[in-house]
Amino acid sequence: EGSMDSFTIQKFETSSSEWAPVVSGTGADGTITAEIPEADTGSVNLYRTAILNNCSIVAITSAPARNILLQSSVTGTRIDLRWNNPFPSDGAVFSVWRETGNGWEEIVSQVTDTVWSEDYSLFAQNISSANVAYQITALQEGAYAGAPVSRSNTVVAELAENIYMPNAFTPDGNGLNDIFMPVQ
Repeated sequence: EGSMDSFTIQKFETSSSEWAPVVSGTGADGTITAEIPEADTGSVNLYRTAILNNCSIVAITSAPARNILLQSSVTGTRIDLRWNNPFPSDGAVFSVWRETGNGWEEIVSQVTDTVWSEDYSLFAQNISSANVAYQITALQEGAYAGAPVSRSNTVVAELAENIYMPNAFTPDGNGLNDIFMPVQ
């Protein structure tokens, strides 16, 4: 009788068409945690987990999964986000997270598409930093309760600050646009 608590995270190398180990570790009670040093977050990569037996031989591998590559673009006041599904053969449910200088907040959940947009003029008064940052989390459809989520890279949307100040006034005493001054 033996246990399989050792694992390796493997990355698929397209140049050789082989799985190469990138990090190893041990788990406990069927749970493993790993951080991939020097992970390439600028491109989509395919990974899997290989569980090793007591002789350090691969006993079983997980289904492959991809990292989530999040991209953003800004057109006028619209912020568009696009990302990939990390599960090659399954669907996923996504959440969009936003950071405006007040801490991360989940702004929408149960998204099943890999595109999402919002108009930042609707929340501009709540921004306390120079930029707005976004992340995506994903959960494989049908995952068990409490399953860990996959998290994307962070993107920063560069926002243009648009300040409107009228350039004319009508000092005719009718109560409309009689005084020219900034609004406090």
